[in-house]
Amino acid sequence: EGSNGEPLEVAIDPGATLKDVATRINETSESAGAGLRATIVNTGDAEEPFRLMVASATTGAAAKIAIDPD
Repeated sequence: EGSNGEPLEVAIDPGATLKDVATRINETSESAGAGLRATIVNTGDAEEPFRLMVASATTGAAAKIAIDPD
């Protein structure tokens, strides 16, 4: 949620890279005061080493993050 209590909507363009997605989440979160941070993590996996990690600056139930693929 943003600082206004509304769900945070992040639009991702088709064909966006993982870096593009992390950047869009971080920019949208910062402008909305949502306290989210997206980072790219190297898992060391040979086939698909990179994953997106999204974390909240808030703890407990208030930190719930739901990602809708649509």
